[in-house]
Amino acid sequence: MLPKAKALVFALAFVISAVWTISYLHKIPLPSTQLSLPPSVVKQSNLQKLCSKTQWTEGLWIYCHSFGGPQEESILGGLNNARNRIQTCMRLAIDSGAGMILGTVMTRDEANLLNTNHKAVCPEFFWDIEGLEHELHNECPQLQLRSCGDTTGITTKLNAPKRGYTEASHTKDTFKQLTQKVLVDNNIIEEEITTLNPVIIEYGDSFLAWNYTEANEQATISKELFKTLTYNRDLLEMGKQVLSALENVAPFVAIHFRSESDWPAVFGSADQQMAVYTKELELLRNETLASSIPVKNVYVSCGDSSAIQRFREYLMPVGFDVYDKFTLLSQQPSVYDEIEKLAFDQKAIVEYKALISADYFFGILTSSLSALVAYARTADEKDDYFATFIHPGTERGGGLDRHYPDSPSMRGSQHTRLLVLDGPDIMDCYP
Repeated sequence: MLPKAKALVFALAFVISAVWTISYLHKIPLPSTQLSLPPSVVKQSNLQKLCSKTQWTEGLWIYCHSFGGPQEESILGGLNNARNRIQTCMRLAIDSGAGMILGTVMTRDEANLLNTNHKAVCPEFFWDIEGLEHELHNECPQLQLRSCGDTTGITTKLNAPKRGYTEASHTKDTFKQLTQKVLVDNNIIEEEITTLNPVIIEYGDSFLAWNYTEANEQATISKELFKTLTYNRDLLEMGKQVLSALENVAPFVAIHFRSESDWPAVFGSADQQMAVYTKELELLRNETLASSIPVKNVYVSCGDSSAIQRFREYLMPVGFDVYDKFTLLSQQPSVYDEIEKLAFDQKAIVEYKALISADYFFGILTSSLSALVAYARTADEKDDYFATFIHPGTERGGGLDRHYPDSPSMRGSQHTRLLVLDGPDIMDCYP
């Protein structure tokens, strides 16, 4: 055999041998330092710890709704009140050691925004329920989930006492005690409940039904549950189009402005909001004048285009340029038309990325969306945002009310600020 041929044969044999060796070794699991660690060393989240120590009853289900819809088994909203009902349902189910059934969710009537009991849709219409299932598998695998009112195979349904809006919220073990009483009152022995002999306890209303402050869970369980439930992925993807357009006018201030037909003036009128926001914008511009790019661009999020135009005209004389999703997407007619076809609360989700990603955010605390955006923007900070910046120097009144000595005024950190007024404060139980 010629020398070159021999060399070629040797090279091919070496390659084949190397490939076989790598293939063989690939099938052998390599040592893992994590696998060799004792269980006590592997760090668990607070939610994982809570679920691990909970005593679970397989076959027991909590069905959360707020008596909406034609069957009175749907969750009412709007968007973020309904979201609170879902997150709260998770915490209640964990407290009782039960699975969770989410009812259908009612949309708003586009012709009458005050009517949030219009049409029943599955929760996936607004939220990423597949993502929620994935997160629960990692964080609380013991918590079983059914969605969209799925009660297949369960015939025993019991009713827990209906909870009113201003009634005391639950805290550690109190919901467990409630469910146990419901079982006793219906002559059902908890130990006899199984996957083959399941029981549903219907509970409404779960809005603000768990007090994280009293349970000492604001910095732990509240934040971890919050991260398990995100908005519908397709709607958030649309929101990237809005955020991408805004990057051309950065730095910008995102303002959540409430002036739609469902907004009560007692929660902060449009005139109050414009006056306070404008003063705050001028202060911010003065603070950033020394920088190379002073803030002069404002993005206004509001469900009423005429209200945005009114705000634009209000800000024009003081030198601010106002943008909104309508003007930003005017050069992208296909995206614009797609967003215009969405339901009212779905449109709010499209703006979510812009609000949480803005260089600065101004909102109004009496709006659950503003409160949620402020929470999301600050959830990973060391100190609790509301305890540090919003509540100092205030007093609790009767029920949910809180008194601010400087009402109405802006409070908050450098990049996230809220307009506060005397009135309801739900942040012990929200989001």
